[in-house]
Formats: sequence, structure tokens, C-alpha cells
Amino acid sequence: MRHAETRPRLRGVLPLSGTLMARAHKGLRASRSRIARAVALAIGIALFAPMVHANTGSIDSFKYNPRKYINGTMPKHEATCLKKLIGKESAWNHKAVGNLNGTKRVYGLLQIKNPIAKDMNPMQQIQLHMRYLEHRYEGSACKAWQHFKDRGWH
Repeated sequence: MRHAETRPRLRGVLPLSGTLMARAHKGLRASRSRIARAVALAIGIALFAPMVHANTGSIDSFKYNPRKYINGTMPKHEATCLKKLIGKESAWNHKAVGNLNGTKRVYGLLQIKNPIAKDMNPMQQIQLHMRYLEHRYEGSACKAWQHFKDRGWH
């Protein structure tokens, strides 16, 4: 008889079908959204992370294509001028060393005077040279190419 007396009181205080089920569904919904956010984050990181060759630990050893990089970062006319300049300066050898008889060596695709250029990959050399073009030729590779044709240097 004791159990019969407590049962009606509990039903009025805590309805078993409503509250417990609502909490369970709400928790399930929250965990699904957390999982969805985690998956979206993982996909986003995977899409934008640089790809590295499996047997190396460094992005610097990844094979870049400097011509495609130039085409993708400059207008077509400017890219053509810069590619002509690189062809004359280093014949597209990013490890080229020039001015061997002079007092200061020059390095890389665009024969940069700064010795750190010899340790840079081709894209880094191009980016460094773009800053030089911005400073010296108002950002115009064609002005640098014209100067090279007129004077033999830029």
C-alpha cells in the first residue's frame, strides 16, 4: 500500500513522458550540431592547408611552378614582362648566382642582391622581387623590363 500512495504524488511533480524525453532530445540535437561544426572545421582546414609531399616534412621542398604563379598573381601584360625579365636574368634557374667577378653576388630567378634569396624557393624570390618592383618601378614589371632593355640591368 505504501507504493500506491507515492506513485500519484510523483506523477504530479515529474511527468515521466514529457520532461525526461524533452531533455534527451535537446541533448541529442546539441551533440549533433557540435559534431557538424567539428566536421565542417576539419573540412575547412583540409581544404586550405598547404599540401606537402609525403616523404618530406617541409613545404619548401614542394615543387612550385613559378610561371603559373606569375600568371595567377599579375595582369597578363605585366606577367609577360616579368617572365621575359626572368628569362634574361637567370634562364628560370632559381639557384642561379650572378656577378661572379663583381663585389656583390646576386641570387635567384631575378638576381637579387640580398644573400637570403639563395635559400628561398622560386615563389618567395618572386614575392621579394615584387616588393622591389613596387619600390623602384611603381609596381610595374614592364617598366623594369624596359629599363633592362635600355641599360642592361634593372
